[in-house]
Amino acid sequence: MSRTVGQCIGEARGHLNDTVEFGGSYRYTDADLYLYFGNAVLEARRMRPDLFLLIGLTTTVPQYSPTADVNTPFPIDETYFPAFAYYIAGKAELRDDEFNTDGRAAQFLAGFRSMLVGGA
Repeated sequence: MSRTVGQCIGEARGHLNDTVEFGGSYRYTDADLYLYFGNAVLEARRMRPDLFLLIGLTTTVPQYSPTADVNTPFPIDETYFPAFAYYIAGKAELRDDEFNTDGRAAQFLAGFRSMLVGGA
């Protein structure tokens, strides 16, 4: 079974410890996390255009939305799924960075870059 965009958002929520709704909402909105996912696709295409040649995402990248794309298949090879979850978590953590002293945002974003380009 192929993974979905919604599952990637869910994995990122796990990294963020944002898996339980309080007062009917999460700390990070679905709209924000889907925006970060779209940005991850753009960054991945910039860093590794070869990943997108076979799937036709060479000119435009779709906009992802929580209302339409929960079950949309993950757009590239699933081996990069964890990297995208790291990117989403890193961007979300940047929002809270003034309160964050352990550099989690930087670690998540470095993990994305490292996984994407094959570094250790």
